[in-house]
Amino acid sequence: MTYKIIEGVLSVEQDGETAILDSNNEQYYSLDEVGTLIWALLEQEATFEEIVHTVMTEYEVEQAECAEDMQQFINEMIENKLIEKQA
Repeated sequence: MTYKIIEGVLSVEQDGETAILDSNNEQYYSLDEVGTLIWALLEQEATFEEIVHTVMTEYEVEQAECAEDMQQFINEMIENKLIEKQA
């Protein structure tokens, strides 16, 4: 499964953190270091499995815990209308 950043959602990374502006509903979001890594992978249209693998490698976390956390993060991004599932 891949995801696409919704048109009108802008982001900028600085000092390991990402600021996201949703110009569609004028909302601002801030991501920490892990969120920034995930966002960068989403920008590259990485699959869910690729995101989990990369985060597991970078942060030495167990696969089950990582997959659960990534699914929660992605669900929040979808709920906030920042990303959508790609067909």
